[in-house]
Amino acid sequence: MTMLQMPVGADRVLGVCWTLWAELRFYLLFALAVVLPGATRRRVLAFCGLWTIGAVLADASGGAFLKTVLMPEYAPFFIGGIGIYLVYRFGHDPLSWGVVAVGWLFGQHYAVKGLLPNAHAAHVFQHRSETVIIVIVTLGFAAVAAVTLLPRVAAVDWRWLTTAGILTYPFYLVHEHLGWVVIFQLHQRWHLSPYAVLALTAGSMLVLAWLLHRFVERPLAPRLKRFLTMVPKAPVR
Repeated sequence: MTMLQMPVGADRVLGVCWTLWAELRFYLLFALAVVLPGATRRRVLAFCGLWTIGAVLADASGGAFLKTVLMPEYAPFFIGGIGIYLVYRFGHDPLSWGVVAVGWLFGQHYAVKGLLPNAHAAHVFQHRSETVIIVIVTLGFAAVAAVTLLPRVAAVDWRWLTTAGILTYPFYLVHEHLGWVVIFQLHQRWHLSPYAVLALTAGSMLVLAWLLHRFVERPLAPRLKRFLTMVPKAPVR
């Protein structure tokens, strides 16, 4: 339901649920084009190439349906991630790194296009910089490549990383709307400095995410899994 509320026109309970709609479209595209016919390296490379071209053409056409299906603003990041996996799975070669490079370059373009201030939001986002956006995109690609391809980085086994990974989804759920409430209280009511607001808001959302994990996810997830995987008994004849 969280993945389909946007296409059916329902109000989002969480603003960040737009990411789930983007994920679902990627899963469908990849399943239809690669998984169902049979995943091979050649087919994955062809998928990345055709999706890149199709996304650019969809953006140029302005067609709402094509843009919804091919997601030009998000496609480069999925494609870049696929390219990094190809390098991990099959080794270093020009084609796989070419997929990564194409995703990185087009990702810069669409990130700048989508995140630089426009006439409707200039008063809010006037501080954004094209250079900073490009650097953040580059660091994102570099971070994923590092944890995937560098053995010393991939072998890091700090215990707090497991906790951080556990908290990512509950943090995803609470950080936006509740975060704005905390920011308003700290900044508008208590007049704290921006740095203090940032630290206290992030810290409080992490604490709330841990509480959700400890008292909601951990006790309920096994029960929900057992309920969903129950095999109905055959009727007696």
